[in-house]
Amino acid sequence: MYNREYTPELITSLHENEIFVFGSNLMGRHAGGAACIAHKHFGAVMGQGVGLQGKSYAIPTMQGGVETIKPYVDEFVLFATEHPHMRFFVTKIGCGIAGFSEWDIAPLFANAIDVENIVLPREFVQVIQRMSVIHLRMDNYKQYLPIAPIAFSYAEPGAMGAPSEVQIVDVNSRVYSFNLGYMEQAAVDELLPELKQCRFVFYGQPLEAPEGWHCEYLGFGNHLLVADKIYDKFAVLREPYGQNLGQLYQAWIGIIIKIINNK
Repeated sequence: MYNREYTPELITSLHENEIFVFGSNLMGRHAGGAACIAHKHFGAVMGQGVGLQGKSYAIPTMQGGVETIKPYVDEFVLFATEHPHMRFFVTKIGCGIAGFSEWDIAPLFANAIDVENIVLPREFVQVIQRMSVIHLRMDNYKQYLPIAPIAFSYAEPGAMGAPSEVQIVDVNSRVYSFNLGYMEQAAVDELLPELKQCRFVFYGQPLEAPEGWHCEYLGFGNHLLVADKIYDKFAVLREPYGQNLGQLYQAWIGIIIKIINNK
Protein backbone atom coordinates (compact mmCIF):
# COMPACT_ATOMS: atom_id res chain seq x y z
CA MET A 1 0.00 0.00 0.00
CA TYR A 2 1.28 3.49 -0.86
CA ASN A 3 1.44 5.38 2.44
CA ARG A 4 3.96 8.15 1.76
CA GLU A 5 4.04 11.57 0.16
CA TYR A 6 3.67 12.23 -3.55
CA THR A 7 6.21 13.81 -5.87
CA PRO A 8 5.76 17.61 -5.70
CA GLU A 9 4.58 19.35 -8.85
CA LEU A 10 7.70 21.54 -8.78
CA ILE A 11 11.07 20.46 -7.41
CA THR A 12 13.73 23.15 -7.10
CA SER A 13 16.00 21.65 -4.46
CA LEU A 14 16.83 18.24 -3.01
CA HIS A 15 18.24 17.00 0.29
CA GLU A 16 21.29 14.77 0.47
CA ASN A 17 20.69 11.36 -1.13
CA GLU A 18 17.48 12.55 -2.85
CA ILE A 19 17.28 11.89 -6.59
CA PHE A 20 15.23 13.62 -9.30
CA VAL A 21 13.84 10.99 -11.75
CA PHE A 22 13.00 12.41 -15.16
CA GLY A 23 12.03 11.36 -18.67
CA SER A 24 14.87 11.58 -21.17
CA ASN A 25 15.82 10.60 -24.70
CA LEU A 26 18.48 8.04 -25.58
CA MET A 27 20.76 10.74 -26.99
CA GLY A 28 20.77 12.55 -23.65
CA ARG A 29 19.67 15.86 -25.11
CA HIS A 30 18.21 17.40 -21.98
CA ALA A 31 16.67 20.44 -23.64
CA GLY A 32 13.11 20.69 -22.35
CA GLY A 33 10.67 19.87 -19.58
CA ALA A 34 11.89 17.95 -16.55
CA ALA A 35 15.05 16.97 -18.44
CA CYS A 36 16.05 20.63 -18.68
CA ILE A 37 15.48 21.05 -14.94
CA ALA A 38 17.56 17.94 -14.29
CA HIS A 39 20.41 19.36 -16.38
CA LYS A 40 20.29 22.85 -14.89
CA HIS A 41 19.83 21.92 -11.24
CA PHE A 42 20.49 18.25 -10.56
CA GLY A 43 23.55 17.22 -12.51
CA ALA A 44 22.06 15.53 -15.58
CA VAL A 45 24.84 15.09 -18.14
CA MET A 46 24.38 16.05 -21.77
CA GLY A 47 24.84 12.96 -23.89
CA GLN A 48 23.79 10.55 -21.13
CA GLY A 49 20.23 9.34 -21.65
CA VAL A 50 19.96 6.54 -19.10
CA GLY A 51 20.56 6.05 -15.40
CA LEU A 52 22.05 7.91 -12.47
CA GLN A 53 23.87 11.19 -13.14
CA GLY A 54 24.53 13.65 -10.35
CA LYS A 55 21.38 13.98 -8.27
CA SER A 56 19.16 12.82 -11.11
CA TYR A 57 18.17 9.57 -12.81
CA ALA A 58 17.16 9.40 -16.50
CA ILE A 59 14.50 7.05 -17.91
CA PRO A 60 14.24 7.21 -21.75
CA THR A 61 10.71 7.83 -23.05
CA MET A 62 11.21 9.13 -26.60
CA GLN A 63 12.30 5.99 -28.47
CA GLY A 64 8.95 4.37 -29.32
CA GLY A 65 5.85 2.95 -27.65
CA VAL A 66 5.20 2.19 -24.00
CA GLU A 67 6.72 -1.27 -24.42
CA THR A 68 10.10 0.36 -25.13
CA ILE A 69 9.95 2.32 -21.86
CA LYS A 70 9.12 -0.61 -19.59
CA PRO A 71 12.62 -2.19 -19.49
CA TYR A 72 14.11 1.12 -18.37
CA VAL A 73 11.46 1.53 -15.66
CA ASP A 74 12.11 -2.03 -14.47
CA GLU A 75 15.84 -1.27 -14.40
CA PHE A 76 15.16 1.87 -12.36
CA VAL A 77 12.98 0.04 -9.81
CA LEU A 78 15.68 -2.58 -9.37
CA PHE A 79 18.31 0.16 -8.95
CA ALA A 80 16.19 1.89 -6.30
CA THR A 81 15.66 -1.38 -4.46
CA GLU A 82 19.41 -1.97 -4.41
CA HIS A 83 20.11 1.57 -3.12
CA PRO A 84 17.76 1.98 -0.12
CA HIS A 85 19.84 4.89 1.23
CA MET A 86 18.69 6.99 -1.73
CA ARG A 87 15.23 8.51 -2.10
CA PHE A 88 13.86 8.83 -5.64
CA PHE A 89 11.27 11.44 -6.66
CA VAL A 90 9.66 10.23 -9.89
CA THR A 91 8.25 12.98 -12.10
CA LYS A 92 5.43 12.29 -14.58
CA ILE A 93 7.85 10.85 -17.10
CA GLY A 94 6.57 10.48 -20.64
CA CYS A 95 3.51 12.64 -20.02
CA GLY A 96 4.93 15.85 -21.49
CA ILE A 97 6.95 16.11 -24.69
CA ALA A 98 6.84 12.32 -25.24
CA GLY A 99 3.06 12.56 -25.55
CA PHE A 100 1.92 9.63 -23.40
CA SER A 101 -0.91 9.79 -20.86
CA GLU A 102 -0.82 8.90 -17.18
CA TRP A 103 -2.87 5.82 -18.08
CA ASP A 104 -0.08 4.70 -20.41
CA ILE A 105 2.85 5.27 -18.07
CA ALA A 106 1.58 4.73 -14.52
CA PRO A 107 1.05 0.94 -14.87
CA LEU A 108 4.76 0.60 -15.67
CA PHE A 109 5.44 1.64 -12.05
CA ALA A 110 3.11 -0.92 -10.47
CA ASN A 111 6.12 -2.77 -8.98
CA ALA A 112 7.29 0.48 -7.39
CA ILE A 113 4.17 1.02 -5.34
CA ASP A 114 5.61 -0.85 -2.33
CA VAL A 115 9.24 0.30 -2.71
CA GLU A 116 9.53 2.70 0.21
CA ASN A 117 12.31 4.87 -1.22
CA ILE A 118 10.46 5.57 -4.48
CA VAL A 119 8.10 8.56 -4.34
CA LEU A 120 5.52 8.64 -7.15
CA PRO A 121 3.26 11.36 -8.59
CA ARG A 122 -0.24 11.37 -7.13
CA GLU A 123 -1.73 10.69 -10.57
CA PHE A 124 0.43 7.58 -11.06
CA VAL A 125 -0.59 6.19 -7.68
CA GLN A 126 -4.28 6.77 -8.40
CA VAL A 127 -4.06 4.96 -11.73
CA ILE A 128 -2.15 2.00 -10.26
CA GLN A 129 -4.57 1.61 -7.39
CA ARG A 130 -7.63 1.87 -9.62
CA MET A 131 -6.25 -0.59 -12.12
CA SER A 132 -5.76 -3.17 -9.37
CA VAL A 133 -8.29 -5.92 -10.00
CA ILE A 134 -10.28 -7.49 -7.15
CA HIS A 135 -10.73 -11.17 -7.97
CA LEU A 136 -14.09 -12.44 -6.76
CA ARG A 137 -14.69 -16.03 -5.65
CA MET A 138 -17.46 -17.93 -3.89
CA ASP A 139 -15.59 -17.58 -0.58
CA ASN A 140 -15.06 -13.81 -0.74
CA TYR A 141 -17.63 -12.14 -3.00
CA LYS A 142 -20.14 -11.28 -0.26
CA GLN A 143 -17.71 -8.88 1.42
CA TYR A 144 -17.81 -6.68 -1.71
CA LEU A 145 -21.58 -6.46 -2.02
CA PRO A 146 -23.32 -4.38 -3.14
CA ILE A 147 -21.41 -3.47 -6.31
CA ALA A 148 -22.62 -0.45 -8.30
CA PRO A 149 -21.38 -1.13 -11.87
CA ILE A 150 -20.81 1.65 -14.37
CA ALA A 151 -19.54 -0.75 -17.08
CA PHE A 152 -18.89 -4.46 -17.39
CA SER A 153 -17.59 -6.95 -19.92
CA TYR A 154 -18.66 -10.51 -20.58
CA ALA A 155 -16.60 -13.14 -22.41
CA GLU A 156 -18.55 -16.02 -23.94
CA PRO A 157 -17.34 -19.55 -23.11
CA GLY A 158 -15.43 -19.75 -26.40
CA ALA A 159 -14.23 -16.17 -26.45
CA MET A 160 -10.67 -15.14 -27.18
CA GLY A 161 -8.80 -13.87 -24.14
CA ALA A 162 -10.33 -15.13 -20.92
CA PRO A 163 -13.41 -17.28 -21.72
CA SER A 164 -16.35 -16.93 -19.30
CA GLU A 165 -14.72 -13.98 -17.53
CA VAL A 166 -16.74 -11.02 -16.30
CA GLN A 167 -15.02 -7.73 -15.48
CA ILE A 168 -16.79 -4.88 -13.69
CA VAL A 169 -15.85 -1.26 -13.11
CA ASP A 170 -17.92 0.33 -10.38
CA VAL A 171 -18.83 3.97 -9.82
CA ASN A 172 -15.80 4.40 -7.52
CA SER A 173 -13.35 3.14 -10.17
CA ARG A 174 -12.83 -0.23 -8.49
CA VAL A 175 -12.28 -3.12 -10.89
CA TYR A 176 -13.65 -6.59 -10.18
CA SER A 177 -13.25 -9.86 -12.03
CA PHE A 178 -14.78 -13.32 -11.75
CA ASN A 179 -15.16 -16.40 -13.94
CA LEU A 180 -18.66 -17.74 -14.49
CA GLY A 181 -17.30 -21.28 -14.45
CA TYR A 182 -16.37 -20.95 -10.78
CA MET A 183 -19.38 -19.01 -9.48
CA GLU A 184 -22.84 -20.28 -8.60
CA GLN A 185 -25.66 -18.61 -10.52
CA ALA A 186 -27.16 -17.17 -7.35
CA ALA A 187 -23.84 -15.45 -6.58
CA VAL A 188 -23.64 -14.06 -10.13
CA ASP A 189 -27.16 -12.69 -9.78
CA GLU A 190 -26.16 -10.93 -6.57
CA LEU A 191 -22.97 -9.50 -8.02
CA LEU A 192 -24.33 -8.39 -11.38
CA PRO A 193 -28.10 -8.74 -11.86
CA GLU A 194 -27.77 -6.75 -15.12
CA LEU A 195 -26.03 -9.72 -16.76
CA LYS A 196 -29.08 -11.91 -16.34
CA GLN A 197 -31.12 -9.39 -18.34
CA CYS A 198 -28.79 -9.58 -21.36
CA ARG A 199 -29.38 -11.87 -24.34
CA PHE A 200 -26.40 -12.54 -26.58
CA VAL A 201 -25.85 -13.91 -30.05
CA PHE A 202 -22.87 -16.26 -30.25
CA TYR A 203 -19.91 -14.17 -31.39
CA GLY A 204 -22.15 -11.22 -32.20
CA GLN A 205 -23.72 -8.07 -30.88
CA PRO A 206 -25.91 -8.44 -27.78
CA LEU A 207 -29.52 -8.70 -28.86
CA GLU A 208 -30.85 -7.08 -25.73
CA ALA A 209 -29.33 -5.09 -22.88
CA PRO A 210 -30.89 -3.90 -19.63
CA GLU A 211 -32.61 -0.55 -19.63
CA GLY A 212 -30.08 2.19 -19.03
CA TRP A 213 -27.17 0.36 -20.70
CA HIS A 214 -25.50 0.51 -24.09
CA CYS A 215 -23.89 -2.44 -25.86
CA GLU A 216 -20.46 -2.39 -27.48
CA TYR A 217 -18.91 -5.43 -29.18
CA LEU A 218 -15.23 -6.06 -28.38
CA GLY A 219 -14.72 -8.82 -30.92
CA PHE A 220 -14.17 -12.59 -30.78
CA GLY A 221 -17.00 -13.28 -28.34
CA ASN A 222 -16.27 -10.42 -25.94
CA HIS A 223 -19.02 -7.93 -25.05
CA LEU A 224 -19.01 -4.62 -23.21
CA LEU A 225 -21.95 -2.86 -21.61
CA VAL A 226 -21.62 0.79 -20.63
CA ALA A 227 -24.14 2.74 -18.55
CA ASP A 228 -26.08 5.19 -20.71
CA LYS A 229 -25.17 8.07 -18.38
CA ILE A 230 -21.51 7.91 -19.45
CA TYR A 231 -21.84 6.35 -22.89
CA ASP A 232 -21.55 9.63 -24.83
CA LYS A 233 -18.18 10.31 -23.20
CA PHE A 234 -17.13 6.72 -23.79
CA ALA A 235 -18.07 6.96 -27.46
CA VAL A 236 -15.79 9.97 -27.91
CA LEU A 237 -12.82 8.31 -26.19
CA ARG A 238 -13.22 5.03 -28.08
CA GLU A 239 -13.26 6.75 -31.49
CA PRO A 240 -9.47 6.56 -32.03
CA TYR A 241 -9.67 2.76 -31.85
CA GLY A 242 -12.07 2.58 -34.80
CA GLN A 243 -12.52 -1.06 -35.83
CA ASN A 244 -9.42 -2.19 -33.95
CA LEU A 245 -11.47 -4.17 -31.44
CA GLY A 246 -8.42 -5.95 -30.07
CA GLN A 247 -6.95 -2.67 -28.82
CA LEU A 248 -10.34 -1.55 -27.51
CA TYR A 249 -10.60 -4.85 -25.62
CA GLN A 250 -7.31 -3.98 -23.90
CA ALA A 251 -8.16 -0.32 -23.29
CA TRP A 252 -11.80 -0.14 -22.21
CA ILE A 253 -11.17 -0.32 -18.45
CA GLY A 254 -8.73 2.58 -18.63
CA ILE A 255 -11.22 4.58 -20.71
CA ILE A 256 -14.01 4.05 -18.19
CA ILE A 257 -11.80 4.94 -15.22
CA LYS A 258 -10.63 8.08 -17.02
CA ILE A 259 -14.26 9.15 -17.50
CA ILE A 260 -15.03 8.60 -13.81
CA ASN A 261 -11.86 10.40 -12.74
CA ASN A 262 -12.66 13.44 -14.88
CA LYS A 263 -16.23 13.86 -13.65
